[in-house]
Amino acid sequence: MNEIAEPKKLFEPQNRVLPSDPRDWNLLDLMSDVNETHKKFEEEEWSCPDCGKKEMWNPIYFGIVPTARCEPCLEIAKKKEREQGDEEKETKHLEQKSSLIPPLYHSTDYNRLPYPQRDEVGRWRPKKDGKGLWVVGDTRQGKTRTICLLLDALIKEGHSVKTFFHGNFNDELVEVIRSERSFRKWKYEITSTNILFIDDLFASKLTERVESSMFDILDERISWNRPTLVTTQLTAKEAKSRFHSPKRCEAFFARVKEFFQVVSFVPQKQGGFDL
Repeated sequence: MNEIAEPKKLFEPQNRVLPSDPRDWNLLDLMSDVNETHKKFEEEEWSCPDCGKKEMWNPIYFGIVPTARCEPCLEIAKKKEREQGDEEKETKHLEQKSSLIPPLYHSTDYNRLPYPQRDEVGRWRPKKDGKGLWVVGDTRQGKTRTICLLLDALIKEGHSVKTFFHGNFNDELVEVIRSERSFRKWKYEITSTNILFIDDLFASKLTERVESSMFDILDERISWNRPTLVTTQLTAKEAKSRFHSPKRCEAFFARVKEFFQVVSFVPQKQGGFDL
């Protein structure tokens, strides 16, 4: 007949020799005090190190928690720690913001951005499906400024972001393509970053290699559910002239339709944009 083993205890009191001086006790002594010896010590006067408030205390706590404060002082200390933590977070946020977003977009007036596009962009957050944000519209419609407000919020929330402004993505891609080794490293950094932002995509005409590499980068990010944020002035029909391969252009925008939330910034005097 099988015997049922007793459940193993998480803590087995040891046969410790407890200190005779209560101020020499530590936490393990207290946990091992199965006979509650500590309750036999006479209480002594204790003073809060911050405000000097006096209370009567079991003397073993002088050794176990020598830096203890009274409740009001403890709350004050916790508040200071929270404030200090908030200041450190804000400092880190501003440092990251300065390195990722050009100064021109730091003072954007929220109320001057087009509605409802600013709200639709502002509500976007990364999800498990990795769906990105594709913002299309004429120049000077507030696309980049609207995205920058979103980027600021994402950075503050602790998201890892990599940004390319003013067509720099295409410029860097052209540069690194010249070295296969540099390109592999650069491509890995681009495809592995949590959130990627590319401003003014299709600002320059694409070479066949740049076009192919750009497609591969987008495709890999989609495969790993890593969202990409894009602004562009060109619709799919207009961008077609920038591609060498009509089939690749068709495949590229098929992915945009499926894996991006498209936001059109409608010009004031024109009919508007389709993807």
